[in-house]
Amino acid sequence: MNTDLKAGFRVNMNIRAQAGSRYNITTGLDENGDGQTNERPAGFGRNSGRGEPTANVDMGLVWEHSVGQRPRVNGQRGGGGGGGGGRGDGGRGNNRADGVFRFEIFARATNVLNIVNPQNFSGVVTSPFFGLATSAAAPRRLVVGTRVFF
Repeated sequence: MNTDLKAGFRVNMNIRAQAGSRYNITTGLDENGDGQTNERPAGFGRNSGRGEPTANVDMGLVWEHSVGQRPRVNGQRGGGGGGGGGRGDGGRGNNRADGVFRFEIFARATNVLNIVNPQNFSGVVTSPFFGLATSAAAPRRLVVGTRVFF
């Protein structure tokens, strides 16, 4: 979801949910003597294990402002009234891309709800960690910055 707000603000949000990833279940033993410990127990096919589902919410807030005025091309109308004068903002006065210089101040947060998303599940039957996650996806992260366009 993306939407423009008043006074040069813009907000966006991304929501993602997915089923648990599949993984192999193995014995952890070299039962056939080939030097590999990737044998599956009887009755278990490839990728027969499934991890936990994951979810994530990311959000961003941007304030932008333009400075200066670009030269007009022949036949181009100025801003105001009607359809917004070609500014691309529907006449709301967003001021996006009008100026010679444009700067933005932004705040972007990933995993806003700080949901623990387990990953990399152990499929080795002989391991004490069998069926458990060995890591987790990144926790909440906040990035604040600025950008200048000219």
